[in-house]
Amino acid sequence: MTSETKEFDGRFQVDTAGFKTQMAEMKPYQLVQEIIANSMDESSVTRIDTTIKFNLAKKVVEVSVIDNGDGFRTIHDVFKLFGRSYKRAYKNLRGRFNLGEKEFMAVTIDGFVRSRDWKVEFFDDKRREITGIELFKGTEVYGTFDFGKTTIAEMEKELARIIVPHGQDLYINGTKIAKKPMVRSINGKLWTEVEDELSGKMTRELHDTQIDLYERLEGETAWIFELGIPVQQLEKKLNVQWHVDVRQKVPLGIKRDVVSDTYLVDLYALMVNEAHDLISIEDAGASWITRSMGKVNAEPARAMLTKQYGTDKLFIPSTSDFHANEAVNGINGAFILPRTLDKDQRQHLIEMGVIKYASETFGSQTVGSTPVDPSAKMLKYAEIVKTIARDVLGKDISISFVISDATHSAWYGINNFTYNLKYLSGGEKFFDQFSAEGWGIIVHELSHDKAPNQGEYPMPHSSKEFLSEFQRISGFLILKGKESYLAKFPEFIEAKI
Repeated sequence: MTSETKEFDGRFQVDTAGFKTQMAEMKPYQLVQEIIANSMDESSVTRIDTTIKFNLAKKVVEVSVIDNGDGFRTIHDVFKLFGRSYKRAYKNLRGRFNLGEKEFMAVTIDGFVRSRDWKVEFFDDKRREITGIELFKGTEVYGTFDFGKTTIAEMEKELARIIVPHGQDLYINGTKIAKKPMVRSINGKLWTEVEDELSGKMTRELHDTQIDLYERLEGETAWIFELGIPVQQLEKKLNVQWHVDVRQKVPLGIKRDVVSDTYLVDLYALMVNEAHDLISIEDAGASWITRSMGKVNAEPARAMLTKQYGTDKLFIPSTSDFHANEAVNGINGAFILPRTLDKDQRQHLIEMGVIKYASETFGSQTVGSTPVDPSAKMLKYAEIVKTIARDVLGKDISISFVISDATHSAWYGINNFTYNLKYLSGGEKFFDQFSAEGWGIIVHELSHDKAPNQGEYPMPHSSKEFLSEFQRISGFLILKGKESYLAKFPEFIEAKI
């Protein structure tokens, strides 16, 4: 068998059918949007005319995008895949993959690109280059598609979202796209993508940029834009107040339709830092604002939380020290419940002094506390208290014993009842009998159980809930009688009261 060696120019071949299949996954309006974006990148372009119509005879959709700019720099840019784009070196130009026209033509039934004195036609699996023709001012990209007539209205609607920059006009089927009303232009640092001069690779760098905020109309959901081109629709539940146009390259994948969560949080934080005065009291609790709280600066964070909670005296409640929580209530402060912030957000706000722990500000049982190994009598006492809790609360609780500098004999929170031997009458001897003090403490502490906010912090003494529970539990135990409980534990010897 004779071996044969062949050598070809270029390492790869392009499977046109396979490329078409992949590009067909893009929505029709995205293919057209890419062509418009390329025209908008050119400073020489002042007008872009996009026509989308249904050809009844051929049963195809015809798309034409014409601009009045200086045209393509070279004919090869029309068909050369992954050729270097000069736009890669500029953060304020959209292009980086040099794929726009290729994606468009891959999906067409047939089409052409015309610019300067040449024209490139695409049909079947072929390309025809025609040069030396009459000079054409600008560029025209044309193609026919089997999208179906019903897609035209959708394409018009989606392309109308484009934010047309100053100095350019965009027409869709003869209708000029109106300039959108800007709410504010802000500035800050965001990650972008630019070409490294030495390696030619796209690298991510932190750059100062302009971010334009646009009015979101009633019923609309906010979008993120890259230099005027819609990139990603934000989740409705985030309730972002504006459409957001980032005036530099946004880090994106090759499909250019997904922004990372990390980038979004950075963007949200910048928006809060620079536009918090525009956010109403009603919108201050929006999810996007909460997501930004791990990176927002101190004063904007305080301003937003004050709008949301009605005060700048903000505390994380104690899970066991209702006295500290009551002190917060006494200064008309507000609680930020742990579940509303993640660990990083909470730590960031604490480090900036925007929020504080109630227990650290107003005293806490955990400060200067030492766990106590319970005696047999203390353990038996605890079992009786647990039995009482099952009856009056309908659930199991845990019992802890400590010696603490806190000036309270006991406290309750999150299904845990803690006794502080330092402030109990007789210390450990307190547990030798169920005294009047002991029964009072049980009623008092268990009355804190039905706290608001899913039991995330103990109920204050001044609340209606606490007083109602105190009354209910007292009445229950009077009817039940202490003897009914002590009879269940005959080994527990109690002195007479």
